[in-house]
Amino acid sequence: MEGIPIHWAKRQRELLLGLANLRDDSCGHFRRRFRYLSIRDDDSTILSFRDQLRILWRREKVEDSFVPIHAWLEHLRMKRQQTWLVGSNSDGTYTVEPNYAILPLALALAISRWQTKMGLCENPGCQQKYFLKGRITQRFCDRELCAAYGQRQHKLKWWNEHGETWKRSRTPRRKRS
Repeated sequence: MEGIPIHWAKRQRELLLGLANLRDDSCGHFRRRFRYLSIRDDDSTILSFRDQLRILWRREKVEDSFVPIHAWLEHLRMKRQQTWLVGSNSDGTYTVEPNYAILPLALALAISRWQTKMGLCENPGCQQKYFLKGRITQRFCDRELCAAYGQRQHKLKWWNEHGETWKRSRTPRRKRS
């Protein structure tokens, strides 16, 4: 986690997952869960951020693949929010860091950090489709139902490919008298 404090890396993960999987009627819960963010926008703006994040997550082809990020940064510019924090240390030195507490900036920074891990659960019944992969080949989220669904799909695929050969190779059992 080079470049950002570890607690912010964890918060970025939670923010991405929380916003990407946000239901239309849960903006109040989102505000309470991420109260460390200065969310001054109405529900429609939060849902707009969610929809833009989903576009990036699904890697949808648009004329400019950075449109959502540009929209977030433009939102910052229009709101005239302070995007950088300058702090002084006890030894007389200064630090300059991004203001992680501003939602659009936090999203842009989180995307730049976690975009290679973003995946969509292939379980059609998954309630929270957007997840961060633990490994590059991961196709299902870590929920038990989705992992079980993935196991069933894998076994079914194996059976369809190798089942007949397996059945023929088995030695017939003798019947007991």
